[in-house]
Amino acid sequence: MLLTGVFERYPRLKMSVVEAGSFWAADLLWRTDMIVIKDHGARKMGSAARGHLSMLPSEYFDRNCGIGASNTRRRELARRYEIGVGNLMWGNDFPHPEGTWPHTTEWLRTIQLPVDPGLADVRQRPTGTGAHFPLFRVSSDPKAPLVEFADARTIVRYNARFVARDAGALRPGDLLYFQQPSQSEPDHLMIYIGPSRFDASATDFLVYHTGPADAGKPGEMRKVRLADLLKHPSPRWRPLASNERFVGVFRLAIGG
Repeated sequence: MLLTGVFERYPRLKMSVVEAGSFWAADLLWRTDMIVIKDHGARKMGSAARGHLSMLPSEYFDRNCGIGASNTRRRELARRYEIGVGNLMWGNDFPHPEGTWPHTTEWLRTIQLPVDPGLADVRQRPTGTGAHFPLFRVSSDPKAPLVEFADARTIVRYNARFVARDAGALRPGDLLYFQQPSQSEPDHLMIYIGPSRFDASATDFLVYHTGPADAGKPGEMRKVRLADLLKHPSPRWRPLASNERFVGVFRLAIGG
């Protein structure tokens, strides 16, 4: 298709190759380009190699083609600029056992592939509109607009998934969710940070906001160690399965 003029005649046609890796693409594009520009090894093909093409095969590939590169390897990603970053599509090979689902996000961050995954990440600010940055879902409607702020219950309901009622399952960025029915604002979230860039004294930090205080005070941000929270003087704040006020660990799925 790259050499026969299909994409010349149908410039809006899109073609994708899936479940075949991407290890072959860079060399194929290099070789077909060499054929078309008539390098020494392709001289015997004469003018037939170029035909009615107005672009190089690699340029047609860049405009019209994509690769569904399931089980992508480091060797392939190392050549992503030869293949085309915008032409590679991530695949987690669901539901096959060799795939990464349902732990794709964690796998990508743990394996540290030489490319930033195009996944929703609270470390990156989303595109803003006016003076705010839409981040959270507040409705089950997938077409509903995102908003800048959401309360704890809305975050858990529409923007996170349950992991476990076990603090041992915490990963950086995860949420501890508590419900305290006796309080005017019963839903409470704490964010697990783990190691801190600003305090090397521990590796199990959490941060949280106290919520509005009496006398109209807005409250404040605080940090606490998980080890200390597990021994909190008030048992209702301990992240233990035996504590009915502890709902569990939740993992953000913003934008997912």
